[in-house]
Formats: sequence, C-alpha cells, structure tokens
Amino acid sequence: MVDKGRKVQAVRSLEKALEIINLFSENRPEMKLSELSRRTGYPMPTVYRLISTLHKNGYIAHSENKNTYRLGLKFFEIASRVARGTGLLQAATTALENLSSSSGENASLSVFDGKSALCLASFDSSDSLKATIDVGERVPLHAGALSRTLLAYLPDTIQERTVNDPNLEVYTENTKTDPNDLMESLRSVRELGYAHSVSEAVPGVASLAAPIRDYRREVVGAVAILAPTQRMQEDRKDYLLKLLLDCTSEISSNLGYMELEQDSLETMTGE
Repeated sequence: MVDKGRKVQAVRSLEKALEIINLFSENRPEMKLSELSRRTGYPMPTVYRLISTLHKNGYIAHSENKNTYRLGLKFFEIASRVARGTGLLQAATTALENLSSSSGENASLSVFDGKSALCLASFDSSDSLKATIDVGERVPLHAGALSRTLLAYLPDTIQERTVNDPNLEVYTENTKTDPNDLMESLRSVRELGYAHSVSEAVPGVASLAAPIRDYRREVVGAVAILAPTQRMQEDRKDYLLKLLLDCTSEISSNLGYMELEQDSLETMTGE
C-alpha cells in the first residue's frame, strides 16, 4: 500500500526538478549550482540532490572546468523519439529538403505547442546571406507568417485569447498586435490558404507559410520559406509560393490527406 504522504512528496520533488530544467534557455544555457538555488529559491542541498539525480540519468550535464550545469543529451534523444512518433517528420523530410534546394532558401516545419509555434525541422539555404530558424526554436503565435498560419486553424478560444492578449511582444515596427488586424490576417490565411509576412518577427526577413493537413483533414503543422526581404519581392514571391504549396501538398498527401474535387463536393452535398 502506497503511503499518501510520501506520494505527495514524490510529486513535489518532480515539480522542483522540472522547475530547474525549465530555467535553462538559449540565453542561459549553463548555470552554477548557486544560481540555480537563487533562481528557484530552494536550499543548495535540495538543488544539489535534484541536480545529482538528473545528472545520473542523463538529463543534466556537468562541466568540470567551469563547475556549471546544462541540459543533457537525453532531451535530444527524447525529442527525436517524439518527432519520429508523430510520423510528421518522416512524411515531411524529403519534401522539405527539396523545397530548400529548389528555392535556395530556408525551409522549415513547425507545429503548435502550448502558446507558440515550435520548429521541428529546418533546412538552410546554401547562400551566405540567409534567414534561418533553429530546430527547437519557438515563435509567438502572433508574429510572422508561420505562426499565424498555425493560429488561423486553431480553435476560436485560442485565437481570441491570443489576439486579445494585452502583452503581445512587439519585435519590429511591422509586428501585428492590434486584435482587429490580427483577426483579419487570420481570415486572410484561411481564405488564401497561405500567409505572407515581411519583417514582422525579425527585421529584414520575409516569409511565406502554408498549412499541412492529415487524413482527418485537420491542420497538423505548417511549412515556411524564410528569406532575406530582398529575395522575396513580388516578382519572386509567386515562384516561391508555388514551390511552397507543392511541398505542403506532398506532405499532406504523405499523411493521407486527399483533396476533394469540386464535382465530388457537389455530389456529396446534393447541390
């Protein structure tokens, strides 16, 4: 029989360990034990015990020279298993590689995760001047073509909560934060089937994005082409858009999505 008091204590220890893990970020990849203790507010012995357990199991790595801690490779292993488990990467990898090669630009795949768009795959341009997004990078749902493409197909409650958030971050002078402008841009994505943005999330970067659908006809991700703004002017945008839509069509087909012809739709509806 499990002692209820000990069970609750075990859960609290897990919460504390997760809190420590979540402190590590791109801007703060390594920290000393004292900093972890200060940021969590937990005593040094408690933090040391949790860190030691995480380190023993591969979730935390320790630098002997600097006496600092960082996330371990175990997270990469788990992330890879999760990505493979969805089937999305398997369905998308070849098409993304071809898109990057044929466009000469960065091609990336992202999914909705929590309150942001999470990049699962990214293939860079071979050009020395390029726009990129890293695997594992998160982008807020209101900023840029890729994020808004995902947001456009999320439930109304999530859309309304996002666009009405008074604390939406402004990244550039082109970042959309007005609720009416954002809702209009989401309607445009659904009508056109793609999104286009210029210097919204990152200055000097333009992007095109379109959704991926699975066999249930549900949007499960989005593909984006990122390029320096000078390489996505109107005379080249249409060319890149065709490549993008061919790519998302191929990935969606790999996931079992079947486009219904208009005649079939009319037959089904009796119109």
